[in-house]
Amino acid sequence: MPAPAHDEGKDCLRCGTKVWRYQPNATMRTLALTLAGFFCYPFAYIYPMEYNYQLGRLQGYTIMTGVMKLVDAHFLLFAIVIFCASIVIPFLKLFTLSWFFISIHNRSTKLLRLKTHAYRIIKAIGRWSHVDVFTVTVFLPLMHLSGLLAVYVGYALPAFLAVVILTMIATDVFDPRVLWAEYERINHA
Repeated sequence: MPAPAHDEGKDCLRCGTKVWRYQPNATMRTLALTLAGFFCYPFAYIYPMEYNYQLGRLQGYTIMTGVMKLVDAHFLLFAIVIFCASIVIPFLKLFTLSWFFISIHNRSTKLLRLKTHAYRIIKAIGRWSHVDVFTVTVFLPLMHLSGLLAVYVGYALPAFLAVVILTMIATDVFDPRVLWAEYERINHA
């Protein structure tokens, strides 16, 4: 239950923490994190995620190249998992958060239940984007044979990790009750 307006910012009588109807500055902090995620997003997919040095030849692989290699090797399930976790989920999180900001800015009262469900979904599936980072960090050290084969981290890994972490924090910081603020204002006025 939201705090009454006269209790806004005061200490709770039971636990002593500040009482807020909506988390202060949550929308602006989430917007800043989302914009930073949008900034890092292209770098995560344009540059190679890893480099293979094989018999004197260096070759870079992007996330999409890795997915296509899995498809070519008939590992369709792994290709789908990596594609969804590495490309689809970060994209959906950034654009869903953007949809929330546009709704808040326009004071929209449409599709509030859908927006709330979308928030819960992106919060629940957000950590699955770490699968790609986990795969690279676990398997890279295993793929090193002196003079024959070596695999190195590419420039996209820090950018991709930044997108994943920024969107996870942005989702955690966002207060979904703000989506309902205009609805409450109209119905209680």
